[in-house]
Amino acid sequence: MKKIIYLLYSPGTNCEEETMAAFDLAGGKASLVFLHDIVSGKVKIIDCDIFCIPGGFSYGDHIDTGIIVADLIKYFIPQLLAAQIPIIGICNGFQILMRAGVFGSN
Repeated sequence: MKKIIYLLYSPGTNCEEETMAAFDLAGGKASLVFLHDIVSGKVKIIDCDIFCIPGGFSYGDHIDTGIIVADLIKYFIPQLLAAQIPIIGICNGFQILMRAGVFGSN
C-alpha cells in the first residue's frame, strides 16, 4: 500500500512539483495541499502518512523567515505528533517547523 504524503504549499512555496515527483518515485502517493485547506478544515492534516513542507520563500518571508505559515499551522502540529505522523521540512519548510515549535519552544 502506498504511503499518502501531503505536501503543504502556500504563496512563495517552490520545488513542490519536484518534491512530489521524488515521493512518487520512492513509492508514495503525494498530493499538494493548500495551506488554507488545512486551516479551514477542508483537509484533515492527520489523513496522511507523511507530512512535508517543501522549500521556497513562504509569503515572501517579508516579516520573518517562515513565521506566517508557522503561525497558521502551529495548532495542527500537535495532531501530527500525537498520531506519530512523520514530518519533513525542506529548506524554508524546516524554518517553518522551527518557528512552529516542533523542536521545542521558539
